[in-house]
Amino acid sequence: MNTTREILRASAAALFSYFLLSVAPLHAQAPDLRPELQNITIRQNQTVGAEDVAEGCAAATTRRTLLAFDHYVWNDGPAALNVGAPGCPDCSVSPALSCANPLFQCSLAGGHNHGHITDFSSYTVIKRGSPDVVVRGHKEGFCLQDSICNSTPVNPNPGDCSTLSSGCADLYGSGLGCQYVDITSLRPGKYTLRVELNPTRNLSELSFDNNVAMYDFDVCNARHHSANIKIGVGAPPTGKRPITVRATFEYRSEREVKSFDPLKTGLSVGVTLGQNLVFGQTSVAIPGGKAGKGCYPVDGWIKTGRSKWEYRTDSELDSDCRYNVAFGIRNISVERAGRFIFMTIRGRLDPSAVAKSSTGGFVTMSWLGSPIDASNDTCSPSATVKGCAQSGPGNAVIVCK
Repeated sequence: MNTTREILRASAAALFSYFLLSVAPLHAQAPDLRPELQNITIRQNQTVGAEDVAEGCAAATTRRTLLAFDHYVWNDGPAALNVGAPGCPDCSVSPALSCANPLFQCSLAGGHNHGHITDFSSYTVIKRGSPDVVVRGHKEGFCLQDSICNSTPVNPNPGDCSTLSSGCADLYGSGLGCQYVDITSLRPGKYTLRVELNPTRNLSELSFDNNVAMYDFDVCNARHHSANIKIGVGAPPTGKRPITVRATFEYRSEREVKSFDPLKTGLSVGVTLGQNLVFGQTSVAIPGGKAGKGCYPVDGWIKTGRSKWEYRTDSELDSDCRYNVAFGIRNISVERAGRFIFMTIRGRLDPSAVAKSSTGGFVTMSWLGSPIDASNDTCSPSATVKGCAQSGPGNAVIVCK
């Protein structure tokens, strides 16, 4: 009896082991896609290309409010993702023709003139706490390649845009066409950005449980204020242009700015003119701390009066405390008065960062404990710029108002 049971147990164990050995190799060869979102910002008064409109990414080319973000497509699986060669015709000549690979299609007439992987990713905005989709994005993955492998940037592999290696990510930066959702039409409310990879499950994966990334954001009634920006030619030998930004931020009540103390919390500022980020980033983080701390001995904040502060640095730094030869903030003065915050920024920038004329722009500012993060929301007042013009001797100065 015992011998019979032992035989049955041994047989069952052997059968189970055979099952594992036969299934595991198939299971182990699958890729596993995972989205990661970074640098999520709401950009107001933006201009996009006509090709973005042709592909349905934006409703018009001007005066758009965009929810932009960097999208990392990670392959966490043990096997590479290979979708096969696109086999597309010259999409700039014949956008209506089909591609040999059914996973691809040419962009629309007037679009980006290349093959797209259809149904590779889905960008939607839903009402927070509800499945109802209120806005859809139209960005498609169009060139799979390794951008980062094992957290280390790599040179993109030349090829047919069809492979993502195991342990690597393909990066779609927010500066690419259609790498956003046009939220211009959204009414004030609470929303969630939802990004899903392989939404139709056309591609085989190890698991579909990690294919979605989400981000909450708010849309508020816009409250615009004025800003004066003066830009000079720049002092040799650096070739950089000095810039002065003066902006006024008005909040709904004095209570909203009660926590403002940049010496304790630091702050984040951003200046955009046209399509250009003046200081190279959507938002530059200025750390808190007294002068004598920070990247260099003299960097830091000093209190210059009641509810007045000034940040000073003897070199031009980016947010990672690295000297950057192209741009930098040198000095910030801020004052809190009632429900207003007055700010003056002085620094230098690359001459190419600002055109001689601009269709508009805006200035944002936020701090730890502020009513809302200005770089990620529309609920904070932003100082808007309507346009720029040349002035002064030889039109050497650009004045934006």
